[in-house]
Amino acid sequence: MKKLFLTVSALCLAVTAMAEAQKLTMTTSKAVGTELTFLVNATRSGVTVDWGDGAVQTYTAEKNSGVLEVKGTVKGGTIVLTAPKYLTLFAAENAGLTSVDLSEASELVSLYLQHNDIETLNVANMAVLRDLNVCDNQLQSITLNASKNPLLENVDLSDNPMTATSFNYSTSNLRYLNLGGLNYSSVSLTK
Repeated sequence: MKKLFLTVSALCLAVTAMAEAQKLTMTTSKAVGTELTFLVNATRSGVTVDWGDGAVQTYTAEKNSGVLEVKGTVKGGTIVLTAPKYLTLFAAENAGLTSVDLSEASELVSLYLQHNDIETLNVANMAVLRDLNVCDNQLQSITLNASKNPLLENVDLSDNPMTATSFNYSTSNLRYLNLGGLNYSSVSLTK
């Protein structure tokens, strides 16, 4: 009975740990052999990255470090970064990213994806997102919703070929908004 209890307890812990893990799946246009750098917040257990060949590399931060620099070499078109539930920062500037799946990264507070080639981005599941920078991409559209992204404070959507002609967002938390270089004919900010 004791052995069964321990086995069930271990299984529950494993399932809980898997459910709490954060994962970003990215597609890059960078050539195999190109070095890329990502920045993430330092966590006790670090992060793992599959650079596109199925092999997983582990990166850990030095003690008392706030940010972990993750450097690796592209080995395939799809890169997967996995971290414990406490992943709150992800930055990938000029990484040739064409898509980023954030469906399993709902705890991100700060997301910086400037100077890439991303066409669509879904941040609907990111209720604690405060900082979003996707300037200079290929975004056709993005939906920001005050009920799904209520904490957004800093948003930079500049220099994207958006197809929408208006921008609407309603929250009292918004502090900085950059819509430069967009074709918006109207902007509505309330509260």
